[in-house]
Amino acid sequence: MAPDTSKLKFEVHGSPKWFDFLIEIAKQGNDIYLRKRDSNVVYRRVTDKEWNCTNCDEIIMVINRIHSVYDGPDDLSGRSTKLEQVPYCPKCEEEPSSYGSSITPRNLLEALFL
Repeated sequence: MAPDTSKLKFEVHGSPKWFDFLIEIAKQGNDIYLRKRDSNVVYRRVTDKEWNCTNCDEIIMVINRIHSVYDGPDDLSGRSTKLEQVPYCPKCEEEPSSYGSSITPRNLLEALFL
């Protein structure tokens, strides 16, 4: 039977603001739950390395999303990358894109220090 997640109190996890998806976490007894902000799909931790969808009990997958960092003296120069891991349920959600938004000098300090 699927747990009732409607009464869980989710709090934003300390993710950098340049992440495309903010993760929220809730705890109930020994169970830990997470979801992407503004999503109704909730994941429950089964083991240290495995999460299941509370809607369908499917194992949660993770996609590595790459963000290009443009930190050179000119616009779009000095390219490097940062990695964001995005969880998703393969039955309840579409697979997220592996290409994230660009990080520019405007939000670079946040990306490097948060």
